[in-house]
Amino acid sequence: MQMLFDSRYNKAAVDFCKTLDGHEKTKFMVEAYEDYLFSVEQKSPRIIQRQFRELFSRLVKNFGH
Repeated sequence: MQMLFDSRYNKAAVDFCKTLDGHEKTKFMVEAYEDYLFSVEQKSPRIIQRQFRELFSRLVKNFGH
């Protein structure tokens, strides 16, 4: 069930990011990265850290190059 939620959440975030202009996309990706860093600093469960990392990675692959 967790994997299903992860893929739906990530897809929704990528679809939302497609609707943003350039500056807003950059801000969204920075916030996703900050969320990942916060989860690491707070020693969140690895599955949560992985979700944030995979989201950030997917955003960079789609919009960061």
